[in-house]
Amino acid sequence: MRYFGGTLLGVSGLIQAYKTSALEAIKNSKVIEKQIEFKYIITFPYIHLNDAMKLLKQLNCHIHHQQFDSDCEINFSIRKSQSEMCEEKLKKIAGLQLTAIH
Repeated sequence: MRYFGGTLLGVSGLIQAYKTSALEAIKNSKVIEKQIEFKYIITFPYIHLNDAMKLLKQLNCHIHHQQFDSDCEINFSIRKSQSEMCEEKLKKIAGLQLTAIH
């Protein structure tokens, strides 16, 4: 036996209760859109810092961590739809190593 609010529910009452609660949950929910992003780490000599940063900015990359020294390292992510183009352009920077993080 199933009770809801002190009322005994039969099969049809139980179906109606689940239906009503599911509709209320859907009405009160919010749709959240998220972009699929690929994550990368690039390492390169300091002399190419300007080239790398300029490219990451042009492609609207999200930089998560950066370390600048004689060798630089940047952890970033980019939309999946732009990842292939980003990889091609980054590989043109001399001495840059690109590592995908999946």
